Amino acid sequence: MFADNVVVKDKNQNVATYITPCKRYAPDISQCWESTLLQLRPHFKDGIPEFDLPPVSTLQVNQVHLDQDNTANVNFIADLYNITFSGADNFDVVYTNADFKALVLEEGLAFPKLAMRADYKAKGKVLLFEFEGEGKATGEYGKTDFEIDLEPVLK
Repeated sequence: MFADNVVVKDKNQNVATYITPCKRYAPDISQCWESTLLQLRPHFKDGIPEFDLPPVSTLQVNQVHLDQDNTANVNFIADLYNITFSGADNFDVVYTNADFKALVLEEGLAFPKLAMRADYKAKGKVLLFEFEGEGKATGEYGKTDFEIDLEPVLK
């Protein structure tokens, strides 16, 4: 059975007082969902204990594999792992497409600044120079855009 509202509830099935429920089939569901996300944004830095949501000022990613197409002059393969991005609690919502009839939720987020720490292994060739190494990687990135596609489960 489906409820008429799309709400975020805590582990005791209570609606947080700082969240405005959205009507699932309302014509403005995307705008309402975006407003809800923006209402939650100030709480992301410290986490939201009533939802068992840890602080999200940092994002953890297990591994990223980079493989540049092999050419005669350039070949590059790298694996980043134990990746931590900080600054994830500061974001802007670029777009929201929510359609709970079709079970679609797409978010476009822009992060003004992200810092990364990771371990890496890399090898490759640039012109005549071959390289191979491993170690620690760091980086700072200006405006970074993310597209997130979710398949909501309605209960």
